[in-house]
Amino acid sequence: MTPERQTLIERIRAMQAKAENEASTEAEAMQAAAMAARLMSKHEVTDEELSIIEAGGHGVQMQRVNHGTKRMHFALKYAAHGIEVLTETRGYVGTNWSDEQRLVFTGLDSDVEMAIYLSLVIKGAADRAWKAHAAGRTFSNRTRSRKSFLIGFGWRIKERLIELAQERKEARTTSGTALVVRKDALIEAHLAEQEVNIKSSIGRKTTIDGNYDHGASAANDLNLSRPLGEDRTAEPMRLEGSP
Repeated sequence: MTPERQTLIERIRAMQAKAENEASTEAEAMQAAAMAARLMSKHEVTDEELSIIEAGGHGVQMQRVNHGTKRMHFALKYAAHGIEVLTETRGYVGTNWSDEQRLVFTGLDSDVEMAIYLSLVIKGAADRAWKAHAAGRTFSNRTRSRKSFLIGFGWRIKERLIELAQERKEARTTSGTALVVRKDALIEAHLAEQEVNIKSSIGRKTTIDGNYDHGASAANDLNLSRPLGEDRTAEPMRLEGSP
């Protein structure tokens, strides 16, 4: 961040503080709030940028996805990278004392909240899609067929999430790019403070069958068009045509 922008941010925060100060008269509070809003609009300063700078490392959290199984859900495992790219978080698989695998996301509070939300939506959608696909069918190896379907679902969701992230990146302003860099620095500092060292791992070779393609096709029906930041108390994303 340039010294000029830092000065601008401090000025906006000072005016917001004055607007919220009980010692300010109503007229002073309204004037300060209006000036802060005008500066934010003129210089493309977002609430997120203000919160990141104000929070420092304190706005970063780590949260586990409680997916209800001892091992990682296959669709979630293969979609995880797309989730972290889109939500600008860092994800890794942790194991607790009972050897249960849990996907953990680290990032700003709102970003981690979205990562957890997306994870649960994707897991639920994948399970519903498999149930619909498997109804009335027989499989020579049902376990392998289900695994193949879920992997295909997760892999295709990952691709779609990365495509959405790229669209956001191309539309981002210079200040938005700087904001992402700041987020990354905060996340890295938090991981270092927690002594978490994320390493890439080489998984075992997985045998899949033709149900992989069916899973990938089903993943195209999951509506991911709702923008990030929209009210998540509204109707959740779901498979087209699902009840």
